[in-house]
Parts: sequence; C-alpha cells; structure tokens
Amino acid sequence: MNKFKKQAFTLYDVLIAAVVIGLLSAVAVSSVIRISRITEEKKLESYAQMLNSSIEAYKEVSLGESFLTDENADSVLKELVQKDMFGRITNRILGSAPNLDELNVYLGSNEYCIVWDKTIHRFKVVTTSESDSYGE
Repeated sequence: MNKFKKQAFTLYDVLIAAVVIGLLSAVAVSSVIRISRITEEKKLESYAQMLNSSIEAYKEVSLGESFLTDENADSVLKELVQKDMFGRITNRILGSAPNLDELNVYLGSNEYCIVWDKTIHRFKVVTTSESDSYGE
C-alpha cells in the first residue's frame, strides 16, 4: 500500500486564484491610468507656467509695457517668440510661427490642453471639453 496520497489542485482552487489575480491586475491597471493622467496634467501645467513666466519676464524687461491687449493666444505666443523670451528648446518647439494648437498637439494630451484665458491674461490647463468655452 502506498503511504503517500496523491493531491492536486481542485477546479475551485484554480478559480479562486484566477479571481484574485484578476482583481489585483484591475487595481494595478486603474492605478497606472490614474498616475498617467496626473503626469499628463502636470506636464501641461509646467508648460503653461513656463509661458506665464515668460510673460512676467517680458513685463519686467519692458518696464511694464504689455502686449497683452491681444485677445488671441497665437498672437501672444508670436510676440513672446519675437521678443526672444523663451529658451532655445521652446523656440525650436514653437518655431517662428507659433500656434497654440500645434503646441497642444506637440504635448500630445488627449484629456487636457493649454488655453489662453482672456480675462486674466494667462495660459492655463483645462480639460479638452472645457477648452471650447475659451473660443480658441
């Protein structure tokens, strides 16, 4: 007689393991998606902050003279490029004929975009569904 009894996993054991693995992977995927959205928003916020810092630098250099009477984001970007208020990398991104739509395409976000807020004369990050209200 054999002293050792042969044991194997039952179908029930395998199903429980599969459910646990499925739950863990669902949590991991949702965390990765959330983190990528936060990262995407922070990247655009840093670009908007850089654009706003360039506007502030221009105001300081020009002793308060402002070109912000322009209601159009593209004309503000063009003025900043002409006044050489960006670094070389940003000038390469924007080119000689800067366009806010092209900048948003370059940044590659599907959920967020940079818009020009005419009321406060600053660039800001909004969701793409909110961007229609800014008329860009």
